Amino acid sequence: MFKQFIRFALFFTCLIGGFYAAWAQSTTKFSSAEDVAIAFYKTGKVIPNFERWITERVPYNETAWALRAKVMKAEKERLKNAYMSFNPEKDQLIIRTNVNLKTQEAIIGDKKIYHLKINFSKAPDAFYFPYNFLGVNIAVTPKSLKKTLNPQISSQLYDFLQTELNEKNSNAMIIRLRPEKADITQPYKINDLQQWVMTASISSIEIWSKDGRILWDYSAPWFVAPKTKQIKGLYDQNYVFTDGTEQKPLPQQK
Repeated sequence: MFKQFIRFALFFTCLIGGFYAAWAQSTTKFSSAEDVAIAFYKTGKVIPNFERWITERVPYNETAWALRAKVMKAEKERLKNAYMSFNPEKDQLIIRTNVNLKTQEAIIGDKKIYHLKINFSKAPDAFYFPYNFLGVNIAVTPKSLKKTLNPQISSQLYDFLQTELNEKNSNAMIIRLRPEKADITQPYKINDLQQWVMTASISSIEIWSKDGRILWDYSAPWFVAPKTKQIKGLYDQNYVFTDGTEQKPLPQQK
């Protein structure tokens, strides 16, 4: 019940204005190809050739020869720290893409069932997120993606979406993924490309309208989004989250 209340609070907050949506999307750090590569190698328990990573791209290859040793040292330290700090059991890959939404209604027996069909705007049949890092193709493959993107929804949400959706318009989708397994034994031919596969669990999904309203969201039972943690803190008896990690006592009631 409490979790449902928290989800409703988040939903209502986003409905009343677009400011938070714009702020959330502008402050969210989306995963780069380098982030995905680090996640792939760390999940596969392989240390990559960081020196090659450095020498084949900027800033190293555009730096004067006399300064390249300094750049090499700084970049090696940065990449090693990123590799060491990434924890596949806790950290997320955060991906932003565009999707089209369509509501569906069906009658089963004497009951009406409602679904939301979510398709990627540019590749409706896609089942993975492709990344290329220094010539290495990595396919980030979410588990149960097709099922998750065809959720059953309530009649209230169905009615709301009926008034909001234009099937020709795309909407922003933010998906958080927790890496589970990186197959480092061999690449696989997917869509005519040799790609290394990393499977991941879906932690959460948010779909936003262009005017800054959240249209639909999903969270895995084991995942609590940072914003949810902060709101939950408002209702804790003794503490409220201030920045996601520190806690501050609430004033005592008289």
